[in-house]
Amino acid sequence: MRLTALAAVVLSAPALAAAQPYTFVSTPADGSLVMLDLSGDTVAAPFPVSGLPTGCAMSPSGRRVYAALSEANALAIVDVRSGAVRTVPVGTSPTAVAVAAGRVYVANTGADTVSVVARGSGTVLATIPVGDAPVALATGGSRLYVANWVANTV
Repeated sequence: MRLTALAAVVLSAPALAAAQPYTFVSTPADGSLVMLDLSGDTVAAPFPVSGLPTGCAMSPSGRRVYAALSEANALAIVDVRSGAVRTVPVGTSPTAVAVAAGRVYVANTGADTVSVVARGSGTVLATIPVGDAPVALATGGSRLYVANWVANTV
């Protein structure tokens, strides 16, 4: 796998945001989200976020990436073009994020809940009790699936 040096990366998150394919991964040890250029197998740009970023997901348009910030008890909303980051308070120890139907879903492992956040405004619309220690989310059709670690349930 080819990875570019981070010094050379500074160039083009906005330029790359317009040209897909790309994706994001969270790097909790570095406190950042990293944009990966899938066409060249390279690191395209880091996005610093504080609060121990864990799970992340992109908006359907690719303009925003959402990340669970486990130590900050928040959802980070990153504008891919500008790099601007804003946060929305959610439940305790969020670890996973899924995006579907105009909503962002956040698994709050420490609170045994899922926060439902409006994609456009960033407003928390609901907090749904789920099983013990939700750690992963998946969407399918009109459903949200929650994997609960301690409860060993979906």
